[in-house]
Amino acid sequence: MMGRVFFTLAIFLLSGSYALADGFYAGANVAVTNMEGSPLGLDFQNRPIGWKLHAGYEFSDIFALEGSYVDSGEAEDTFLDDSVNVKAQMSGYVMSFVLQTAMTTPNLFTKLGYYNGEVEWSLPGITVNNDEDGFAAGLGFRHELMNNLAIRGEVDWYESDLDNLWSVGIGLQFSFGN
Repeated sequence: MMGRVFFTLAIFLLSGSYALADGFYAGANVAVTNMEGSPLGLDFQNRPIGWKLHAGYEFSDIFALEGSYVDSGEAEDTFLDDSVNVKAQMSGYVMSFVLQTAMTTPNLFTKLGYYNGEVEWSLPGITVNNDEDGFAAGLGFRHELMNNLAIRGEVDWYESDLDNLWSVGIGLQFSFGN
């Protein structure tokens, strides 16, 4: 719940007069995800394709605040001698503090934040939704392709009550007002 409040507050602040000001950015990534751990002790073997939408505001050359929505894609595994198929999908909101370098090409960044969302578990005939929250962290780069448009690559980690989710993604980021 608290993560949704932070994300809503960030969108409200960023959607006002700041939206076209220097420092506002938005983008999208696709990512290969790795989900580890479950109530059944599974480490999902397949690597689903997930996605992320992000928006933020750079307060200076080194500090930004970023909100994002993350979807892991659907991971699958089997147990009981491969007789029962289990699926899991994690999605939710992240609010992060971002530290970045403006002196290197590409620009490097690191993030630390809070994740709030849900994990949907499904077995044949059963679906369970669990609310989840925990820390989020990431490392990445941003390389400007042209004025206001950059390619962005990152590795993110999301900790929650039941799972750890690793994500390696690449996408585009558009900067407003530059």
